Amino acid sequence: MNLDGKGTEFEYSISQIFQQQGYFVRRSLPVQAGSKQDVTDVDVTAISFSYPFREIRVICDCKNKARSKPYERIFWAKGLGSFLKADSIYVALPKATQEVFHFANECNVKVITQNEVDSYIHSEGKGYCDFEYYSNFLKSIEEALKTNQSITEYLTTIHKQYFLDQPYTSLNISISIIASLIQSLKSINDEKQIQAIKYLVCEAILLTSYSFLKICDNLMGLSPFGILEYVQSRLTFGNSDDKHIMNLFNTVIQYANEEIKNKIPKQFLSNSSIIAPIKFIPPKYTKNLIGLIERSFRNPEWYINLINNMDFIFFEFVLKDKPFEIELFQRFNSKPTALIEQLKACKNIIAFISSATGFKLEFIWKHSDSFIITEK
Repeated sequence: MNLDGKGTEFEYSISQIFQQQGYFVRRSLPVQAGSKQDVTDVDVTAISFSYPFREIRVICDCKNKARSKPYERIFWAKGLGSFLKADSIYVALPKATQEVFHFANECNVKVITQNEVDSYIHSEGKGYCDFEYYSNFLKSIEEALKTNQSITEYLTTIHKQYFLDQPYTSLNISISIIASLIQSLKSINDEKQIQAIKYLVCEAILLTSYSFLKICDNLMGLSPFGILEYVQSRLTFGNSDDKHIMNLFNTVIQYANEEIKNKIPKQFLSNSSIIAPIKFIPPKYTKNLIGLIERSFRNPEWYINLINNMDFIFFEFVLKDKPFEIELFQRFNSKPTALIEQLKACKNIIAFISSATGFKLEFIWKHSDSFIITEK
């Protein structure tokens, strides 16, 4: 996974193009196949959500080399996009002949060249797509990311979730990682380690936001009782069959009780089972999550851009440790009619994370007091 920013300015530019089109963007997301085997990564992944909470996913293979083998890259991107069920597939090249464009069209692959980059980008990148800032930032925490094994594993785990399509498990993972990282912040004094942990916390918060939107999509059309029952089951058992797991545990417990009874004199046995049945309890944040889901269903237009807005807040203001500017956020958001409501949606997901993990914005952002929403 590329952490140090070397040779990625072209990828940042491509990311910025998608960001300007309203996509949430991540670079170098790992892809797994078979029995969780890492096979490759995607240079640029762009995600957006349309009403009602339908995910739109775009992947782009970037090769900024003079001899970029365009036909080979188009074939590669086409196969990878099909495997990942991408809605659109792009290949970014320094330049391309007319024949390459025609071939790409036949493969239903779009080509972006340096000309498009020069035409579409007229300002510095913002938030995650700020190459000047984040290439240097990632270099500064590179050693912390590589020498601290748990930090490296957390980052890899977070990035893998985007292609696994297991939103309930991903949400559990992100919540667990945030809680663990917050505890780590209390005992670490090294500034580079602290910055690395803040970076991971922000990435885990973005994964929480993404997982939440995927869960909303998954639950559309269910009754309130159906939502309650299903969310409890999925947060507890993940994608596994809850009845199968319960039957498996009950069978093991029943067998264990019979074995114990055969080895203990009858006068010492009670009428009750020696090993009691196991009770599977949903995470403590299940009720709050359901409340947040119900709120998003009442006003989906406030939550559709949640992941984009959270990304901009955390990567333009929090990690850069500068005060929140509602005017800058408005220019980025470009949907001023629901600006306050969309900001409240962001605060709602932050409040949910806080109640589930003990996280507070002031832990990672000294200007957190600036993030106050007022009607204008």
